[in-house]
Amino acid sequence: MPKVKIYEEANRRLDKVLGAYLALYAWRCGVDAVAVSRDSLMASFGVSKLHWTRVDQFLSDNEPLFPYSEVIAPVQRIEGVVMARKAIPKKGGWLGNSAKTAANALAKADLSTVAAPLPSEGDAVTLLAQVANGLVDFDASD
Repeated sequence: MPKVKIYEEANRRLDKVLGAYLALYAWRCGVDAVAVSRDSLMASFGVSKLHWTRVDQFLSDNEPLFPYSEVIAPVQRIEGVVMARKAIPKKGGWLGNSAKTAANALAKADLSTVAAPLPSEGDAVTLLAQVANGLVDFDASD
């Protein structure tokens, strides 16, 4: 198997784990959308630079859970993403802001949104397995 293909498959698995975590996070917070910061994405992806193709793949891989998504990117620099179960309002000028500011602006625009942290892959897998087996409760305040 080509080296690039192996990385793509590993990234897709990571994306789906993080997407499941974010869906559970959104559900526990009682919101329809999550905003994830640039720093959180970079830490979870294990990268020092955030590339458009990687972010686009992350959003695409999580489309079944979050059919609506937008990249927060003023002047071509990715500052984060917004992923939602409902349509994201296009008005309001929020796209050029940080994830936290975007979450607040979208909440005011009637799309309940929270800024969500992303755990490492290992932490997400462990937490999801423990929650699925009833060993722990998912606490979105962590």
